[in-house]
Amino acid sequence: MKVELEGVTKRFGGVTAVEGLTLEIPSGALVALLGPSGCGKSTTLYLLAGVLKPTAGTIRFDGRVVNDVLPQHRNIGMVFQSYALYPHMTVYDNIAFPLRMQKQPEAAIRRRVHDYAELVQVAHLLDRRPAELSGGQP
Repeated sequence: MKVELEGVTKRFGGVTAVEGLTLEIPSGALVALLGPSGCGKSTTLYLLAGVLKPTAGTIRFDGRVVNDVLPQHRNIGMVFQSYALYPHMTVYDNIAFPLRMQKQPEAAIRRRVHDYAELVQVAHLLDRRPAELSGGQP
């Protein structure tokens, strides 16, 4: 999915967290946001995920404006800096959870979970629970 941000700004009262951000991310690209604390990285991710709405500017997914699209209808996910994992679930089940909420077929879920786990090199940890992992794994 191609992602475009055009002049995106987010203000919280008198504080501007993101100002005039214009960015194009081609479909299939892997992108990292780097910068010092407080520069707007997390706010930008929250804007993309739909948790926050921009104060100004436009966010498009494959050319479609998504500024007012609810998070559950954006078909994207994000991993929070502080682990937002279900402690009673295995790594496999934590990864599978949003796919199950979308009512995907179990065979497709199994394939995607294993593909994602291989991509981030945690396939060998799929049967563990969050408390059984260290911050430095894999």
